[in-house]
Amino acid sequence: MLSRRVDFKKDWESMKAVFPIEKYRGRKGIIRRRMAQERNFRSPDFEFRWRTKAERFRVAFDAFCNKWVLYGMEGERPLLQKLSVNVTALGTMVFIPRYWSFDYKRDLVWRAITKLHRSRDVHRQGAKLTQNQMERHRESTKAARLWKQAKAAGLKGDSRNSWVMGKLGWDARTDARQLRRLLEEPIQFDPEPKIRANGS
Repeated sequence: MLSRRVDFKKDWESMKAVFPIEKYRGRKGIIRRRMAQERNFRSPDFEFRWRTKAERFRVAFDAFCNKWVLYGMEGERPLLQKLSVNVTALGTMVFIPRYWSFDYKRDLVWRAITKLHRSRDVHRQGAKLTQNQMERHRESTKAARLWKQAKAAGLKGDSRNSWVMGKLGWDARTDARQLRRLLEEPIQFDPEPKIRANGS
């Protein structure tokens, strides 16, 4: 078990000795590494930054997770990457962790994967989806209103971002790009989604 390995525990104790680990945990006590995108592309937040303590922690934690093939830490428990199959809008991705001794016949149920791969013509419907869309729409509307108030009050740059995100109840460590996306691309939704019949 990884959490019992002496070399793993040594690395983790070194991280805790250098950084205030508790500061970076989410609401559920989990610290996640930055996400790796498809085909090894990197988003702008993967740029190397070493100016602040938080930036140094993010770089070090990503390296720690890369070494031990983790997607994060939950308390003292390492969250190991697992074999997974994910359907996206553009294709079906099969993720095989590098430590996995992969057997294509034993490890994957290809019939189930094929069924998932062909599922793109099925459109999500129902109360839960509509509720999520409504909540997102309300949040984008509120964000736009708060943004105007902050602008009228003379707030600019990081101060304006922080004020708006605070009023939205977001974590102070939230990347400001999430706010900009919410403001630039408000969610449009149909409060009474139409069920498509016979593919039309």
